[in-house]
Amino acid sequence: MTIESHLRALLRGLKAALRHWRLLRELDAAIEEREDAIRDLEELIGGARRRLERAAAEAAFRKLLAAEVASVHGIGPTLAGRIAEHPLTGDPGGFRASVERVKGVGEKKKERLLRWEEEARERHRALRDQILEEGGVDPELEATVARLRGEAEREREALGELVERRKQAVEPVGPGRVVLDTNVFVGAGFNPESASAELVREVREGALRMPWTEATRAEVERILTKIPPLSWDDVRELFREEDRLEGSPARDDLGWIPDPDDREFAALARSAGAVLVSSDAHLLAGRSRATFAILTPGEYRGWRRG
Repeated sequence: MTIESHLRALLRGLKAALRHWRLLRELDAAIEEREDAIRDLEELIGGARRRLERAAAEAAFRKLLAAEVASVHGIGPTLAGRIAEHPLTGDPGGFRASVERVKGVGEKKKERLLRWEEEARERHRALRDQILEEGGVDPELEATVARLRGEAEREREALGELVERRKQAVEPVGPGRVVLDTNVFVGAGFNPESASAELVREVREGALRMPWTEATRAEVERILTKIPPLSWDDVRELFREEDRLEGSPARDDLGWIPDPDDREFAALARSAGAVLVSSDAHLLAGRSRATFAILTPGEYRGWRRG
């Protein structure tokens, strides 16, 4: 697996924010093309996305869209939620296809939904024509687009910084620095042919350096001591004095990691500029929020082999 593949995986969490950024780019162009401005500001799906300009989350978008659909007479929240679960493209055909795919939508309800969607588009066209006839963009609309343009610039800068941090997180730092979670030591102990065992061997041979703190060392010792036939004595020498970090790195902003012990390992990896290697499901599920690399043993092995 290449470095680029890992970068793509770590950047998946940016997709929702990038969709928001693209919307703001459209609104930026809308000030120059009045028809596009009205379409982007009044179109049904675009309107739902604008209300989510800071949320940048597909689930929240669907929730808002379901609320819009549920406002149609005879369409309850359950059915609206099922319709909103399907991807909507913002064009009439896309909305119709979404309604068609949902089981339980009777012909009458389907007609009401499509009529509601068509009326929303008619309102958009009427407002567009009015503005074009007046020969100018409404000042309030101009102010809204200007505000969103400013937010787009700030978000663009923030996204650029985040991309840079993530690039740095997957680029090798020094002579291969890794923080090994407790489950890596456990996996290595039970399967000497595993990727976990290979990592432990590379640390032992000096091919990799393993930063540690008193807290992470104590946690590894605690886990290995309570799981026979594993032995703490087999890995004690891996915690070399020259790789020890004093104190406990800050971890107050790592609340997205549910286990306090996992936060200790994550904070160490971030502070030491190392890759955190773990098989923990909670850590892996949240790695799109991290500004440092979190890889499984297999992913790390594939990365090093290129």
